[in-house]
Amino acid sequence: MSTLFSKPVDRRDFLKKMSQVGVALTFTTFGACERLAEAIRNRPTRYRMRAGGGAAVDQAASIYSDAVRQMKALPSTNPRSWVAQARIHGTPASFNFCRHNTLHFLSWHRAYLFYFEKICQTLTGESKFGLPYWNWSVDPSLPPQFTVSGSPLFEPTRVRTTLSNSNIVSRTRIENILGNSNFAAFSNQLEVTPHNYVHGNISGVLGQGNSPMDPVFWLHHCMIDCIWTDWTVNRGNDNPNNGGWPQETWTHFIDGDGNAASTTAAVTSLMPLLSYQYEDTNHGETEEKLALRTRSDFQKVRRRIEKGTTVNFDIGERLEVSRGMGLDLAQAKSQKVDVRFSQMKKIIDDSDSKDRVFVSVELAKLPPANDFFVRVYVNAPEADRNTGTESIHFAGSFAFFGTSEFKHNHEGGHHHTSRSLVDISSTLRKLMQNDMANDDSTLTLSFVAVPLDPALGQVEAALDIEKIDLIMSGVSFKSNP
Repeated sequence: MSTLFSKPVDRRDFLKKMSQVGVALTFTTFGACERLAEAIRNRPTRYRMRAGGGAAVDQAASIYSDAVRQMKALPSTNPRSWVAQARIHGTPASFNFCRHNTLHFLSWHRAYLFYFEKICQTLTGESKFGLPYWNWSVDPSLPPQFTVSGSPLFEPTRVRTTLSNSNIVSRTRIENILGNSNFAAFSNQLEVTPHNYVHGNISGVLGQGNSPMDPVFWLHHCMIDCIWTDWTVNRGNDNPNNGGWPQETWTHFIDGDGNAASTTAAVTSLMPLLSYQYEDTNHGETEEKLALRTRSDFQKVRRRIEKGTTVNFDIGERLEVSRGMGLDLAQAKSQKVDVRFSQMKKIIDDSDSKDRVFVSVELAKLPPANDFFVRVYVNAPEADRNTGTESIHFAGSFAFFGTSEFKHNHEGGHHHTSRSLVDISSTLRKLMQNDMANDDSTLTLSFVAVPLDPALGQVEAALDIEKIDLIMSGVSFKSNP
């Protein structure tokens, strides 16, 4: 996992970028609480797409369908066309400008959504339109508006319209991810599962580099963005302000009028406060939701998010689990680790600790197909494909987006890597609490490859793992003065 090093934010450049997306005036022009509250309430709302959602949801679906229809009718040479917008992300066998498995996975895709939303607003004349989102943690089936043949929202290449293993993206799993207060760990886990899993499970064009050709892509990524919004705005976690993260700049986006647009990662941090809002940002098991009712409420949250924090992924200890391990779908693979539960006791005993125990899996290369995912179990050497996610030994999973055949055509020489973090802290804790482990127990990790569709049966695929490490992290949060 990359380490972040301190680098200050240039406030003048930040405000310039904010003005380019039309939100800088929010900082200075609202003199009354009522006017600020009204501006916040009236910014576009992104509704959860679902059957029986009411008039607002139906209207959002109708406007989105109209926007997609218009974009598909434009020639591919038009930068606002459906094909041109998808090409920003990639082609069937390559990634172009998108960021995956990097610290800018969330920020890049948020900017992508923002400018795509502006194109939809301009083409339809609906300035208050907000992109809808698909909450797969509540409903694992595609919204019905997207399954009607002949509709602009229909994509015939989809292999499945319902997630085969919905437990992987359940509210409980999302809550576990939201519980990580370190940005690097949170972002990685949100990407490798559920992001990768949903792409691969629906499959078809959604599983390729040009995945935005499927209208569901934008709903899927709005859900990812909604979870990030929950993590920062509602739960008080901070994005990085070091390592050059805020200054990362992208110039390949297109605004609503078809002109080239640029933005920075720092700007994306404030977009949910100033440019759009979600119908519901409570995706975990908690019931708390921040209400920005007054100028004071808003400014307090805005200042915190704008400031950010120094975020380092500090590794207290790293233990080698395996090097050069191969994993296929025919059998599970178990690895004993030279560590006792007592060595992790401080993290296990303190459920509120920011420190975590992670399994870090780094691939030598992506698999030849992304039609399977990997479950990780603790102290269950007998685990196989029939061992479910309800098992007390289940710790988490990771999936893949892209294959070993993908090319990476990035500006600035950026290339995707494939590294996955699985937080096993809560599983270790549950095993101890249920007398299924004690201080002298040693750790065994089991890796079970599972096809995305259980009906597929035996699938000929292998995973080339470069290294697996056990990481006991000491997470450092040091706010800049």
